[in-house]
Amino acid sequence: MAGFGFALNPARAPGPGATTGLAARLQALREAIGARIAAVLPVRAGRHRRHADDRRHLGIPEADRAAFRDSGLAHLLAIAGLHIGIVMAWSFASVRLGFALSEHAALHWPLKAIAALAALPWAASTCC
Repeated sequence: MAGFGFALNPARAPGPGATTGLAARLQALREAIGARIAAVLPVRAGRHRRHADDRRHLGIPEADRAAFRDSGLAHLLAIAGLHIGIVMAWSFASVRLGFALSEHAALHWPLKAIAALAALPWAASTCC
């Protein structure tokens, strides 16, 4: 298969304010939550907590990031997150496959939603 096309103008990346609709509302909500966390917690703790929530490196001083790296805590947090993701994936897949073995359930029930809800307790038990 082949394809072709043309453009009238050069490609441009959208600016930071280009999101609309649901994406813009979710981003505004994330920023409001981050601002609230930073306002309530002490300066250093608020920055670390906000970093854990939205994966931004901007609020953490380099000395603190180096301490995380040197102590092995950064690796530990990354591995724990990986393990939670693996447990969630396996539990989601096994529940969905189990329900899919039933013809009635496969045709009439929202199996993705059921499997996702069933995987949540397993993830909670893994992280705590």
